[in-house]
Amino acid sequence: MLFGFERPMMPTVQLFGPEDVADGAGASVWVSMENVHYGKIILTAGDTVGQASSVTLDQATDSSGTGSKTLGFDYMYQSGQKLPFTGRSAANFQVGETCTGGTSNNVGTIKQVSSDALWVVITTAGSGTGTTWTDAETLTGGTSNATATMSGTGTDEDILLQMAVTSDTFDTDTLTFKTYEIYIDHTMLDADNDYSHFQLDLSDEGSSSTYLNAIFVPLSMRTQTYPQISLIGTQKLT
Repeated sequence: MLFGFERPMMPTVQLFGPEDVADGAGASVWVSMENVHYGKIILTAGDTVGQASSVTLDQATDSSGTGSKTLGFDYMYQSGQKLPFTGRSAANFQVGETCTGGTSNNVGTIKQVSSDALWVVITTAGSGTGTTWTDAETLTGGTSNATATMSGTGTDEDILLQMAVTSDTFDTDTLTFKTYEIYIDHTMLDADNDYSHFQLDLSDEGSSSTYLNAIFVPLSMRTQTYPQISLIGTQKLT
């Protein structure tokens, strides 16, 4: 029994894949927010990430996409890492600057700093598409020029750290096994003009294979029943 329920009371919507965005740009089914307070899109990359894909959202007044227009959002969350270190220089690392590994050549954006660790979002892999740092390599701050010695190869790859987006879109990284989340509240839609549905769009930026998968998970619904109230109605998942 989970939270007093023996069965799932909220649906999960398959938005995309798993499939190769190099086969062409993708648009999900239209998801109704009429019975949803808020939820999240979970977008994941697999072991093949040859190119970036631009992520955008649309909104419409119904499941046919009537009046489709951009659904704005300011933030997303993506996979982060904790980088334990020792022997930090007198200069300290700064939130928002880059951090580069002297041996791995990985580059990450620093989101939080403590006396013995950094929390970063890796944006560039020094070699290939992995996210492993090199034990005992030198970490260097891009602006502060602070340095420290890496302790281990990075931990906590399941954490998600907030990143601002620009102009209601962001690009996925060419890094394997990353997760991206977008939180959607029903108040984000243009309810004054009867907008009640959203759609996820993923662009095709080239010919290199990149396998992505996306689902929408409601986190709070006005009505919870079993069987669950559908969010896509007569639409087919293709």
